[in-house]
Amino acid sequence: LPKLQQVDGVYFDWKQPKHDSQKGRQIGVIAQAVEAQFPELVTGGDGYKSVAYSNIVAVLIQAVKELKRDNDALAERIRVLEEK
Repeated sequence: LPKLQQVDGVYFDWKQPKHDSQKGRQIGVIAQAVEAQFPELVTGGDGYKSVAYSNIVAVLIQAVKELKRDNDALAERIRVLEEK
């Protein structure tokens, strides 16, 4: 989770779209921010980097599991406090 918190979702427009699917407003992440935390998810060089978005899913699954575990622990603490 701490590593994932260093990556922000952003809106952007391609400066030089290579095909029609890249035209207009896009949603994504900054490759350099992802690379700093998860270098295996970024490819490319020469100023152009790309993110393996499908591989980010594994990171997100783990983050959801951590949040669920934390949420369950907090819910249990609340339950115990309410019983007093």
